[in-house]
Amino acid sequence: MAGSLASTDTKMNLETPNSKDKKNNSNSNNYKTIIYTLTAIAGIAIITGFIISGGTFPNINTQSSLPSSASSLTSADIGRISGQVTGPFGLPAVGASVIAYKQDGLPSSIEKSPGFTTNSIILVNGQYAFSLPSGLYRITVAYPDGKNQIIDNYAVWPGSDTSLDLKY
Repeated sequence: MAGSLASTDTKMNLETPNSKDKKNNSNSNNYKTIIYTLTAIAGIAIITGFIISGGTFPNINTQSSLPSSASSLTSADIGRISGQVTGPFGLPAVGASVIAYKQDGLPSSIEKSPGFTTNSIILVNGQYAFSLPSGLYRITVAYPDGKNQIIDNYAVWPGSDTSLDLKY
């Protein structure tokens, strides 16, 4: 009988660690499943936002070509345009570019020569803003899917602050 008890004790000791390992593996698998599920949900949300915004990242080019007489410009000759660019379904058109090209000066403009060009960053909420020398501008919105919207002869008056919302 002593021999049979020893073998029974050995079996019990061998089963106990195995059952703990199974519980640990089960808990570990549950955590992995939760992590994978959350990662998949986050990935789907990012991809969906990327597709809805037009499939490109926001434009971050903020360089401009200043007029030759930039030193003669004063704040009195600067006007401001701001607004929101929305895409399909009224969502912000992240990835679109808004470009302002000066076609001509106004009678009251200090700098009358054409050619000044600049573009604006489209923020995540679709907002953009320009501070421009007064004049007549061609405002171009280049959407991520390749379509453009053009507004010709948009007047920017000295000291003005106008709102121009653009919809796809």
